[in-house]
Amino acid sequence: MKRYFVPGIAKKMLIVTTIAVSAAWSGLSEAQDKNQALVGAAARMDLNEAQTLLGEGADVNAKDRNDRSALMTASVRGALEIVRLLLEKGADVNAKSKNGETALLSASGRGGFEVVKLPLENGADVHARDKKNQTALMLPSWAGHLEVVRLLIEKGADVNAKDENDRTALMWAADQGHLEVVALLLEQGADANAKDKNGETALLEASRKGLAEIVKLLKAHGANE
Repeated sequence: MKRYFVPGIAKKMLIVTTIAVSAAWSGLSEAQDKNQALVGAAARMDLNEAQTLLGEGADVNAKDRNDRSALMTASVRGALEIVRLLLEKGADVNAKSKNGETALLSASGRGGFEVVKLPLENGADVHARDKKNQTALMLPSWAGHLEVVRLLIEKGADVNAKDENDRTALMWAADQGHLEVVALLLEQGADANAKDKNGETALLEASRKGLAEIVKLLKAHGANE
């Protein structure tokens, strides 16, 4: 059976296909632009823009090239109302960036109590770790954010968790001279004799820096010379 080629019809089909593909790519590009704009709005702490973009269909879980979501970005910036908005819209509270950060890890180092509290109330994993094996408790301990440390412990944070160098929250707090944080961690069962990979303890670090009150406190909780 002979087959006949009809140039006119083929040309029209090619044109239609090209238009359809072009439209699909255009739609995809527009969606990607909105998604990146949402992360940008979170970084600028622009609540109105974030609301508008979400209303126009931006993906609430959109990420930048480092896999940081709008929620992580808003959390590290301390943008409480944007954090609240994104969580209300269903943002994944335990999503991770390329560095293993979550919204809770991002917020905890900043020290904003309410910005830490919101993810926890929405199912954030208090035991999540980044690629340095750090937990949310270590960051505020290092920074001296007492109430954030207290909140994380109340939510079940492990006071004896160790990072990639075997350093604990107590070591970080003692090293930075945060007496009240050290006291709280010890009261909650932190091991006063824990050692890092170099054999250093909280007591050794506090002694080296001349932090007499912390040295006294650690010894009172059984720290060995």
